[in-house]
Amino acid sequence: MRKSLIGPNAIHRLASFMFNIHEWDKAKEIFELILGNKLPKNNNELSYIEHNLGMIYEEKDELEQSLVHFQKSLDLDMTYLPIDHPQFAPTYASLACVFEKQGKFTLAMEHYRHALTIELKSPYPNQEKIALRYMNMGDLLRQLGRLEEARKSVKSALNIRLRILPPTHPDLATTYGHLFDICQSMEDYVIALEYAKESLRIKQKSLPPNDFQIAIAHNNVSVALDKLTRYEEALKEAEISVKIGKHNQPHGDPKMRVLENSLNALRFKNNGPIR
Repeated sequence: MRKSLIGPNAIHRLASFMFNIHEWDKAKEIFELILGNKLPKNNNELSYIEHNLGMIYEEKDELEQSLVHFQKSLDLDMTYLPIDHPQFAPTYASLACVFEKQGKFTLAMEHYRHALTIELKSPYPNQEKIALRYMNMGDLLRQLGRLEEARKSVKSALNIRLRILPPTHPDLATTYGHLFDICQSMEDYVIALEYAKESLRIKQKSLPPNDFQIAIAHNNVSVALDKLTRYEEALKEAEISVKIGKHNQPHGDPKMRVLENSLNALRFKNNGPIR
């Protein structure tokens, strides 16, 4: 926990700690206290504070205020850094995320691309962050219905993560899951099934046996098999999905209803009783 807390001094690290434990208002109060005191501050410190305030307001879903603080952070950095400095990338990505939440997809894509361009040109590229940018852009492209571009972007993320992560890392399972969603939307069900199975395989190795994410992964495999009219196999996967899900979610939970509805539909297709 100590290593995860960042900041130039103890009061900054206290604010960082409050942010990490989701005490948004307390973190905001401390950062604003730092801004308000009369101790000298350079633009680097001011930018750091403004960026953190932007993240806090984003978590509080006060998006306009979040944009104000992220833009202040960007403007401060521009007073002393070259325009392609790696420090700009997180702020551009944060602005993109807020624009995406506001439904301003063109602006969001523009800022994600700007962040990615900076990170690709960095003398010491952070491959993990580059993969994340490709994921961000892929998700946004999928929302825009630009599915082939979305698949290409997420596959770029996958190729990086396959190089830098252990073979059973949860982020790989997440990436395969996103590719499954895209291929489903493209009606490329054979490839979607491959991605769903790969995501399931990793989750089975990296998560507890009754984790709800494994239930979702089995359901994804079932959905792809259903689309391929392999109803008997799909039914077996759906039954496993519901069985695992019941270990995690209370009766009547909306997430469980999705799994149960899939199971009942497949029972009907297999001419079995709907229970």
